[in-house]
Amino acid sequence: MSINIDRALLGENGEIPAKVITKCIEKHNVEVVRLQKLKDYYNGDHEIKNRTFQNPYIPNNKIVCNHASYIVNIILGYLFGAPVSYVGDNLDRLIDLYTKIDEDSHNARLGEDINVFGVGYELVYMDEEAQPDL
Repeated sequence: MSINIDRALLGENGEIPAKVITKCIEKHNVEVVRLQKLKDYYNGDHEIKNRTFQNPYIPNNKIVCNHASYIVNIILGYLFGAPVSYVGDNLDRLIDLYTKIDEDSHNARLGEDINVFGVGYELVYMDEEAQPDL
């Protein structure tokens, strides 16, 4: 689920009005239950762990085989085992910035979110000259 905002809705100085933020939060809240369930599966907190029987004499054996975590970790190792490399002209400032903010670690966390939740979000700040900024 991505939330796209038309630039025309931004204020004079590029600030985001409260009404737009409220709409974004409402859209996100619709997905919270599903995202929490996916996170629980990844962490091994499966619903079977909460199962109970009314009859206390029936065995209540529970086994959790956390395939979700295993699959995500295998994919992350495959995709991000070697850091992403950037090639091109005039990338010195960008590479310095990525080193400063530990972009490799950030990419791995973003990749984990994408594999666990099916989506990943990255908020990028730009300066007046459309260059990445911290």
